[in-house]
Amino acid sequence: MDTGKAYPPVELIPWDPTDEQQFQRLYDQRVACMWDDDLVAEWKGKMLGGQKVVYWIVLAEDAPGRDRLLTDHVQRFPQERDALSDTAARIGQAERTPTMAPFLPIGHVAIEDFPERNVQFSLPATTYWVKSLYISWAVQASGLGRSVMAQLERVAAAPPFHATFVALDTIPPAFQLREDVVAAFYDARGVPRPPEIRTNEEWYLRQGYAVVARGDAVYHWVNPVTGERLAVSLVFMAKAVV
Repeated sequence: MDTGKAYPPVELIPWDPTDEQQFQRLYDQRVACMWDDDLVAEWKGKMLGGQKVVYWIVLAEDAPGRDRLLTDHVQRFPQERDALSDTAARIGQAERTPTMAPFLPIGHVAIEDFPERNVQFSLPATTYWVKSLYISWAVQASGLGRSVMAQLERVAAAPPFHATFVALDTIPPAFQLREDVVAAFYDARGVPRPPEIRTNEEWYLRQGYAVVARGDAVYHWVNPVTGERLAVSLVFMAKAVV
């Protein structure tokens, strides 16, 4: 596990699915992510029902290089230049007083309740699942992912969730490193390929997550470049947070 290195601090602000501007911003970010943009309306229902809580990822005011990172993000995604306002009045089933403060998100992440998965993988009932992590392609490789995961684990362990474990699913290395997948996620976006692609599974392992199961052809993904519909296997991982 990586230790001793400081990463840019972040804040997590809940998504307000009833706000038209926030709904559109989440959709735009899912399009940029190239994954699940067709599910944003479904997530709205889950958010309002308390099953899923989507959080905006916001750079803390004291984050080193904050102005540069925000500039890079807005230059890459000019349609996201306008600030949003903190208007969410609930977190899951718990009421919340919104601050109404402006903020500019550079990504998002979610906590979701999956009791059937907890039973399937013999995880405690107090396990919550990390879903839908996306950080702007313009600011990746800056350590923000680690900051987000650490902050989300703290949020999950606190009220109203009271999680003892956090779990997640991710794509396996064999799929992530396929040439057609790499071309879609880097070349088609105009993003330079890194000298070495660290797989998601390796990244999570370095943060203390352990593999609890693997599943073949769990769902399908349409390659936006080729139009090919691909079966996607998943790696399921979990970590104790208390």
